[in-house]
Amino acid sequence: MPSSSSRSLLALAALLIVAGCASVGPQRTVAVGDIHGEYDGFVSILRQAGVVDERLRWTDAGTTLVQTGDYVDRGAETRKVMDLLMKLERARRSNVIVLLGNHELMNITRNLADVNPAQYAAFADGNSERRRQAGYRDYAALRERLARRYAGSSLTVLSEDEWMAAHPPGFIEYAEALSRNGVYGRWLRTKRVMVKVGDSIFMHAGI
Repeated sequence: MPSSSSRSLLALAALLIVAGCASVGPQRTVAVGDIHGEYDGFVSILRQAGVVDERLRWTDAGTTLVQTGDYVDRGAETRKVMDLLMKLERARRSNVIVLLGNHELMNITRNLADVNPAQYAAFADGNSERRRQAGYRDYAALRERLARRYAGSSLTVLSEDEWMAAHPPGFIEYAEALSRNGVYGRWLRTKRVMVKVGDSIFMHAGI
């Protein structure tokens, strides 16, 4: 049974696909927004739109796919969604346009308030615990230096347990992957916030 969020994605897709099919001429545009880590729902949309096959290979050279942002956060499979978007962009004869939404901008500026913990877990590896321990040591050393410099101030100091809870396995790797030099960070920083396709302008939210 699909989740409520997946059903909402499919309902939205159906409306957008019908609108795309009504375009004049052989070209059509399929626009999809707010995936939010719902990989299975996104795949269902792409298949129902007829732009990918069962092996997720691009199949429709006559369609432009516009993803209007917010493919990260909330859902558990953000990494898989980004990997699929990157794969489709590279596909032969595909025309895939990926835009930035507010959640992508939040993530690359380190506002991670809406990240699903499972989103971090997808980036964890065998060295995650070692990185977390090193991260906490760096944090503790910095706090000690600040406490000496600003004696008498009310600096908030997290205990080791509190810091570890706020930085679960995969947190550091995720931050690095979305940094300016990270695989996903470099990719995201090439994206626009708005695009014109034919007579239509697409963006994540209102101008």
